[in-house]
This record gives sequence, structure tokens and C-alpha cells, in this order.
Amino acid sequence: MKHFWKLSVVAVATTFVITGCSSTSPEDWADYDKTRFIDESTLREWPTKFCSLRIGFKRDKVQKTMGKPTWSVRNQSENYDQYEAGVYVLYIHYDKDDRAIRVIPLSDNVPCDAMFSIEEEG
Repeated sequence: MKHFWKLSVVAVATTFVITGCSSTSPEDWADYDKTRFIDESTLREWPTKFCSLRIGFKRDKVQKTMGKPTWSVRNQSENYDQYEAGVYVLYIHYDKDDRAIRVIPLSDNVPCDAMFSIEEEG
């Protein structure tokens, strides 16, 4: 019984340390909604909508086109939306003014050459 209590205390302490170390400050907040249900019809539309995006689109126009992202980050070092569900992993990177500077599919089944960036456009 004494051994059981020692193991329990170690397990609780380890959980506390891991959870405490993984927290982020408010300025590094990311909006993550992996549990959000993406219905099949929305998922089928993602590649076509993604291929219609262009460098320079504002974040609100991208989100109006694509819908709410499953992951969105905006802090001092990163600024992007991610759409991930089913077989799709799609990224849109933004500049500090929330204009798209890179549109990258990490999925083989996107029907366009959508991997383009501001460097390639200029």
C-alpha cells in the first residue's frame, strides 16, 4: 500500500509539471479547434476553394472563402491559418497586416499548383 501512494504522488506531480510547462502566454495564443466537425461536403469543397486563394488576400477574405480554420496562429513569430481534416492539410501564411504571403498544401490530392508565395509572384 505504501508503494501505491508513492506511485500516485509521482504520477500527479509529473502530470502537474508537464501541464504547467506546456502553457503559453496570452500573446502566443493560438486558436485550435481539432474537435470541430468538418462535414463531408465542406471537406470536398476545400481543394477548389483553396486553389482559388491568391497572394495578397486578407485573412478575412481567406476565411470567408475557406470557412473557419481548424488552427489559427497570430503572434510575433508566426501568423497562419491551417485547415486540417480528412486527407487535407492546407496552410495560409500571412504578413503582419494579415495579407496572404504563402499558400501551401501539404496534401497530394489538391488539384492545383497552389504552392505559391510572394517571393514567386514578384
